[in-house]
Amino acid sequence: MSKEIELLNMGIHLCKQIKDLLEEREHRNLGFKQSVTKNALPPLPLEHEKKIISFKRHES
Repeated sequence: MSKEIELLNMGIHLCKQIKDLLEEREHRNLGFKQSVTKNALPPLPLEHEKKIISFKRHES
């Protein structure tokens, strides 16, 4: 009977470790998403500066 209790306690301990690791991973992912959003490049302008090209007519 004591072996069963020992195995149950080990199982509970493993479940707690897995839960902690999953929470830690979720926290890291959230921190990463926030840092990417915070440091994101500014949006590109919709219009680029227009260059005016003038052509000279050749008169013959």
